[in-house]
Amino acid sequence: MTELLQHSLSKFTYYSSNRTSTRRRIATREYKHLRPCRCVVTQEDNRRIVVSNGKDSLDISRVVNGMWQTSGGWGRIDKDEAVDSMLKYTDAGLTTFDMADIYGPAEDLYGIFINRVRRERPPEVLEKVRGLTKWVPPPVKMTSSFVRDNINVSRKRMDVDSLDMLQFHWYLNSLPLVI
Repeated sequence: MTELLQHSLSKFTYYSSNRTSTRRRIATREYKHLRPCRCVVTQEDNRRIVVSNGKDSLDISRVVNGMWQTSGGWGRIDKDEAVDSMLKYTDAGLTTFDMADIYGPAEDLYGIFINRVRRERPPEVLEKVRGLTKWVPPPVKMTSSFVRDNINVSRKRMDVDSLDMLQFHWYLNSLPLVI
């Protein structure tokens, strides 16, 4: 499974979701400075995995809790029930949560959840919790201040000093990305 995950993540590092061979050649040229991610199962706990890229690494649970359902398309979300469920997942060892700025209240729910973890769980549990989020900006010219300001919106919603991981969705390759 580790090899499969490593192979899959290396594709995401290099390629867009359009997987035609022409697109792959273009993406490989544009991003050849990037290295594929490497995934390693930790020795202490086979329920966790370390994803690394160069000197950067992130220890996450092998099963990631998706929070897309909180976007509201399936009805009203009871925030207390949602946070209680997140705590139950965490107590079961599923400590990694995937969300996005466009998933309705997902980042806000994570902020409530992480504060409950800080108050109600031992510090070693807090050390294992990870919040992975996505930023889906409008198709506008990217500037460093625009990017920083929007990262701070997610950081404040999630009530963290820094984001564990931010996936940047960029839909229009024709617009310049200036950071």
